[in-house]
Amino acid sequence: MLHDNYNVALVGHHKIGSGEKGFQEAIYALFKNEYPKRQIQQHSFYVQPQQNHPKATKESSSRARSIIFFALGLAVANSINGSTPLYVPENGFISLNIPLSLTRLGSLSTRTTHPNVFRLLKTVLDRLGIQNPIINPYQFMTKGEMIVQSPLKELIVKTNSLTMSCAHPDVARWHGRSPGTHCGYCTPCIIRRAALNVVGADQESDYVINLATNAPSPDEESGLDLRAFKLAIEENRTATKGNFLRILSSGPLHIQNEEQLSAYQRVYQQGLREISNIIGR
Repeated sequence: MLHDNYNVALVGHHKIGSGEKGFQEAIYALFKNEYPKRQIQQHSFYVQPQQNHPKATKESSSRARSIIFFALGLAVANSINGSTPLYVPENGFISLNIPLSLTRLGSLSTRTTHPNVFRLLKTVLDRLGIQNPIINPYQFMTKGEMIVQSPLKELIVKTNSLTMSCAHPDVARWHGRSPGTHCGYCTPCIIRRAALNVVGADQESDYVINLATNAPSPDEESGLDLRAFKLAIEENRTATKGNFLRILSSGPLHIQNEEQLSAYQRVYQQGLREISNIIGR
């Protein structure tokens, strides 16, 4: 968007001690340096429930984070004006978040950017009189395709170390690595490596565990995501009906036409192909 001469407001949420704010600050500084003539606002929020209230019960999960992210983004967009769109740039493969195995059905899998979540949220916003559009411009692209098709591919490859994808970056300290190092074995890490591999920019040293040379055992907790991907890749390889039912297992898609159905199927299959190139079958 900056490349296309838009002004942008960046909205981020962070927790104490997680390192997220540092990554957000680094990207903000990068953008300011690369696009000095553009207006770039940064809104970095720390939002946590009040635990000191006598009736407060601590919530151990983070299942409400999707609503927090949308609320913060919409608050900023709406403060600009009632028609400013909120862009939620997520690759289509993770947006669908199709359960890789039967054990991943239900509320344990986050579906923040699933198309049905967008649709239901829009219904709520309409009733509240909030008209700001919510847009995922990469709904039908894998993460690898996002990089390949970006006009800033070289910049992305050069500066990807400034970004964080890992689901649990704190694990690095238990392996003698710097906090904020990618674990290498969670779902976001695997997808990140697969995407960077598409453009030849995957660096094994950026991860605590290298799946190619030191893959965790399927019996270990750190090996669960790898095993799930291998199962999904094998099932996709032997599927005979184009995975139509598989892509609906994470929620209804309200498909408008055959072309849209094909686009959803394609992004899922292409995502698995990218991952297969990293972990094999």
